Amino acid sequence: MQLSREQMLQAYRRMKIIREFEERLHIDIATGAIAGFTHLYCGQEAVAVGSASISIPRTRSSRPTAATATAWPRAAMSTG
Repeated sequence: MQLSREQMLQAYRRMKIIREFEERLHIDIATGAIAGFTHLYCGQEAVAVGSASISIPRTRSSRPTAATATAWPRAAMSTG
């Protein structure tokens, strides 16, 4: 599968958004600004972005998932 420069930049931007969100979430939980615990997705952004961008018919309930699925909604934000 060949990706254009624009498609690669779009994927990179989505991965960057996920990473920034996860890093901020980590800080907020560590400082007590948000109560609770989460298992961060940092380092696995490409899995969510790549899987969310595949061209197969799907519904929200049929999206691929993982044990740590916090990044999937953000990865799917700009997919068709």
